[in-house]
This record gives sequence, C-alpha cells and structure tokens, in this order.
Amino acid sequence: MLEAYSGISKEAYKPQCIPCCRQVGLKVKKASYEQSLKNMIGFDMTIDKRLCSGEQRHFEITDSLINAIKECGIHIALQPIVEVKSGEIFSFEALARWTHPIMGPISPDEFIPIAEHLGHIHALGLEVLSQACQFLTDYDKLFETRPMININISVQQLTYPNVVEDILNIVKMYHLSPERIVLEVTESYPLDGGMKVNAVLEKLNQFGFKLSIDDFGAGMSAITSLFNLPLYQVKLDKKLVSESIVSQPCLDFLTYLCGYGRKEGVQIVAEGVEDEMTVSKLKEITIPYVQGYYMYRPQLPHWWLTEENM
Repeated sequence: MLEAYSGISKEAYKPQCIPCCRQVGLKVKKASYEQSLKNMIGFDMTIDKRLCSGEQRHFEITDSLINAIKECGIHIALQPIVEVKSGEIFSFEALARWTHPIMGPISPDEFIPIAEHLGHIHALGLEVLSQACQFLTDYDKLFETRPMININISVQQLTYPNVVEDILNIVKMYHLSPERIVLEVTESYPLDGGMKVNAVLEKLNQFGFKLSIDDFGAGMSAITSLFNLPLYQVKLDKKLVSESIVSQPCLDFLTYLCGYGRKEGVQIVAEGVEDEMTVSKLKEITIPYVQGYYMYRPQLPHWWLTEENM
C-alpha cells in the first residue's frame, strides 16, 4: 500500500523532529485506511477533514496506549458504593483514567474498546488491579474499616491464558484476601453463551473472588445471568434506575430484584444515583446499596487516604 507515496521525496522521511515522523506515520496509515475503503466499496473516495481528524485521534490513541499502560500513564479514580441504611462506605470501585499528554483526558468508553481490539486489555486490567490493591493496602494502614474494592474485568480478558493465576498473583503480592476483591463483568456481553468464560468465573469464585454483573438491565443476558453464575452482586444500570423513578412497572421490577437479592444472598446496587429524590424512591423499595454523584464523586487514591475526607 506504500505505492501511494512513490512520488514523495526522501526529505519527507528525515527524522528532523518527532512531530514530523509522527505525521509521516499517520499519512502512511491514512493511505492504508483509504486503500482498505477502496477495496471494500470498489472505488476511490476522499475522506473529509472531520473523518480525518477522528482517524488521526484514533491512531494517536492506538500508538500511545500500550506505552501508557507500561509506563504507569493509566491511573485509577475511586468511587464508593454506599450502604443506604448506615450511609457507610461498603466498597470502592476502581475506575481507569487516562490523561494523554497532547489530547488531555480520554474517556474509558473510548480507550477500553481500543485496548480490547489491540489485545492490550489483559495488561490494562492487571495494571488497574495492581493500583487498586495498592490503594486497599494503604487504606488498611490508616483506617480500621475494611472495605472491599470493585474491579471491572472484560469478558475478553477472561479468555486470556493464565488469567486466573495472573489475577491471583497480584492480590497475593499485596497480601490481600481475594474475598475483598469484587470482579465486575459488564452485563452487555452474552455471558450465558460463553462456557469457557463461565468456567473461568467459577474458578475465580472458588479462590474467593466475588463476582458482580455490571450495568444489569442494559445488555443481552439480563435475567438468565442471575441463575447461571455464582453471583455476589448485581449492579443496576443507571438508565434502569432513572427509568424506575417515572415508570411504575420498572419500579416494580426493581422491587422484585430486591426481594430476589434478599432471598438468594445477592447484593443489589443502584448505579448513577444523582439526586435526593432517587435515593428516597430507592429507600422505599429497600435497595440496600447505592453509587453515584449524589453520594460521592470519583476521586484519586490520595484524596481517600486523607482523614478529613473520610
């Protein structure tokens, strides 16, 4: 595909500065991308500036992500899960954050799918887990309470060889009990069809790790996941929670889930709680745990390790 650049002089490829080299790399990738489009649709086309800008951003993220993971460019923010009755922090969720040196903050919704596509998701997941364990170790030295910590784990990560051993080794390295680690699996994936994934989750559970479904009600496997996995926790999708405020059938469904949770020993957590009215409504149907901006915003680890903030 480099024949598209056969007319470019050698001067263009001199490494005069890093930005120049990067621009050349982006042009080569752009030529490859345009050739792929041509092959797919059967004719040439010109990409407009908006698409080119988006494409350049994608390539920049792609080029920078693995180095960010290896060189501690990814960091975590922590948002508590709060017990409704007592108002006490029951657990912290570790959220991956990335501030690119040029583009600034990049949303996890943008860089995590890229990490999955490039095969970096296991390395990213282990880095987040390691930082979360470090936080929990530091927290234990300062406070008497012993909260858990919730870690998001990609279904794709669960397919990696030795994933159980890798996760277990990190937790052991920090001298923590697996019982304090809650692994959140996004419910939007078809968990019920993945026997290999389910077997890995079962194995993690046997070692003591607690399992949670994240974004429950937003994805494909919903109800049947409740019966096919050894669940410790179900986190209700924020859209489902907000809809329950205005829809009685939706509220009735959450009421049923609360009853199911009490009967089966499964924690029910309402996500995306942002106002007092939502908290009051959730109290009425006895939702035991909540998470959202109304209680606490995500903060960096050192913020939570300061006594006046706790």
